[in-house]
Amino acid sequence: MTKRTIQAPLLSLLLIVILSACGTSPPVHLYILEPIAGEKAGHIGNGPTIAIAPITLPERLKHKGIYTHDERFRAHIAAFDHWAEPLERDIATVLAENLSILIAGSEIITYPWNAPAKVDFTLHLQIHGFALYPGERIVLMASWTIVDSTGHTSIRYGQKRYEVARQGNQVINTVAAMSQAVEILARDIAASLQH
Repeated sequence: MTKRTIQAPLLSLLLIVILSACGTSPPVHLYILEPIAGEKAGHIGNGPTIAIAPITLPERLKHKGIYTHDERFRAHIAAFDHWAEPLERDIATVLAENLSILIAGSEIITYPWNAPAKVDFTLHLQIHGFALYPGERIVLMASWTIVDSTGHTSIRYGQKRYEVARQGNQVINTVAAMSQAVEILARDIAASLQH
């Protein structure tokens, strides 16, 4: 065996080890929105039953990665900071929890609802934008319609732009500010139902 015959496999093995070390990537971090800190309604009383229909999001918000605007005309989808579940489902879950706290005695159900419950109102929510923008602020742009039990008559409508300042420069601070924006949206929806 020549020296060259021994060196070739060793060089190949060394190259494989070096390339495999370069192939490791940072871990993916998963995030969820959080509901209002507070007591959930202890029991369902004589309040309304509100169904939250599937939430509509623009395509750019349907990625796993958290979406931000890092400068004018430029967006960024995080490679390693992901939503733990689809954003529209997370928003619906947190919105339902928030509304159950804000509207005493209410029952809030989300799509798909299993039981043939008597629904008093159905909430249709469309998110037009939801991201971190330059200036360290979260912007949530949403419109909603609340229809009666027949599903044909709109009884309330709202369209609003919410801005919440991010406190800190970490992704967790971004998600906390996004949770605050959903809380403010829930408060507006609850107030419109109570008037």
